[in-house]
Amino acid sequence: MYRWAMEILRRDGTRVGQKVVSPDFAPVIECARLSYLRRHGPAAAADYDRPVEIDPAWSDKLGEPYVAGLRTIVAGEPVEELPGAVMFKASAVEASTEFVKSGELEADSTFLYLVTAYSDEAPPSPPTRERFQLSSLPVPVPISNGFWPSEARDNVRDIGVILPRHLLDEIVDLTVAKRGVETGGVLLGHLKWDHQLRELFIETTEQIHARSAVGDEKRLQFTADCWAEVRSALALRQRGESIIGWWHSHPARNWCAECPRERQEDCSLQNGFLSDHDKTLHRTIFPRAFTVALVATDSALGDVQFAMFGWKRGVLTKRAYNVIGGNSRSQIRSAVDPEMSTEGEELCEHQKSMS
Repeated sequence: MYRWAMEILRRDGTRVGQKVVSPDFAPVIECARLSYLRRHGPAAAADYDRPVEIDPAWSDKLGEPYVAGLRTIVAGEPVEELPGAVMFKASAVEASTEFVKSGELEADSTFLYLVTAYSDEAPPSPPTRERFQLSSLPVPVPISNGFWPSEARDNVRDIGVILPRHLLDEIVDLTVAKRGVETGGVLLGHLKWDHQLRELFIETTEQIHARSAVGDEKRLQFTADCWAEVRSALALRQRGESIIGWWHSHPARNWCAECPRERQEDCSLQNGFLSDHDKTLHRTIFPRAFTVALVATDSALGDVQFAMFGWKRGVLTKRAYNVIGGNSRSQIRSAVDPEMSTEGEELCEHQKSMS
């Protein structure tokens, strides 16, 4: 176990101070489990929620206690090494906010940060006599056999995702019918293992429209009634499907209605993004590393356009997906570079107001 701290520096390198932080490692743990599952296949699915060890990777330049990244270990097996700059960005922003409040750092100023870690080995507790002994049971992840479609392109970095065209057309119709406000739903499907390729992929089979969700021009909120609808749909379908993500619409047509045409053409809203509210919703409701978020943008420039996001090394980023089936009325962008990320993208004023 380690205690983590953040050193905040001004742009010129002068030290502002240090804050103890508690990073949200849950997405990192989930991604380590998925990487282990992809490496070992269905045999590892029976105990998906196995413990994950997170160790600091020390900086080659500064040495211990300065952290360059994270190492994840599952069942004694090293799985991934993750860059600290991305993993600790949220903690750095949180720490800097406290220094801004105290007047030690100027608001909206550029700052640097260093991550440190210190071993936190607590002394063993004396044995106690308890009336009950508790033990955790392994939580399986359902995986079925399948074949990666020949018409789908390779997607070796991320776990592959298959979307049927008819599902996208349904989402287009629902988006247009709710034009002006956000709407959405839940994506159903299967985790599948291709024995020939020795790789996992996600087959999306259906979407369940969240009719009871509360949406306005800037955000969507799922309600308890939404989950009752999803549970009923799963029970009626009886196809062994799992919830593998969600979708929602962005009424960019309304957001950019007063902007000149040339500005709309360069607006980042037309490319699909996740707001801070969307990211929090995904982190809370869809924390599994294989879950995805599909954004349907009702573009001011024409048709509904799609972008997909998913967990990658503990961070939500834009990712690739594959569309199979007949012709579609929607604008499909299935050839998105898996390395493409929303990190560092400049936000327009409309987008900032939704964060």
